[in-house]
Amino acid sequence: MDIHFTYGDRTFDAASLPAATVSAMFGRGITHYLGSEAASKVNGKIRAKIAEERKCKASDVTAKDVAAFREANPDETDEMLEQVRNEFSEAMSAGTVGHATRTIGANALEREMFRIAASRVKSLLASKGISFPKAVEGGDEPTVSIGGEEYTLADLAGRAIEKDREAIREAAEAVLAERKAKAAAKAAAKASGPVESVEDLGL
Repeated sequence: MDIHFTYGDRTFDAASLPAATVSAMFGRGITHYLGSEAASKVNGKIRAKIAEERKCKASDVTAKDVAAFREANPDETDEMLEQVRNEFSEAMSAGTVGHATRTIGANALEREMFRIAASRVKSLLASKGISFPKAVEGGDEPTVSIGGEEYTLADLAGRAIEKDREAIREAAEAVLAERKAKAAAKAAAKASGPVESVEDLGL
């Protein structure tokens, strides 16, 4: 099996790595996937549940609200975690880790995480009086100079995600959950509205 992994400008060939290294990295990956990522997914579900009960935006639900829910509903939280871990385990067996799921598409999640991280980076730079130059069609990707080094927005957003991955992931999941709820509400409203054309019947 030809498996390559790339991180930044580094590329690793799994077949050429010592078995001990592959085993250690596999173990860390499993621990992170079924641990931190699963817990983050549960937090997103809890945020969406609280938001639905309060009739508010998922982004308005704070980390303290999530923690309070976990403390008050340990059994329900454990059930959520077990469900997520089962879904993740099925994805591993099916070879679909990183592909779209029944709830939130992984690609959509990654894009939203990048959008949030990029927005945070821009705000941080703006607070220091730094802004990215506008992109020129056909030109190189814009960069900013920090400490004598040139960085693209993707570079800095990637660093932001690595530094605060779980918080950014939770924020992205909350945004996507809210977007999904709005789409469902809009669809429901349209379905119950008057029939003014055949398009309203979906024909």
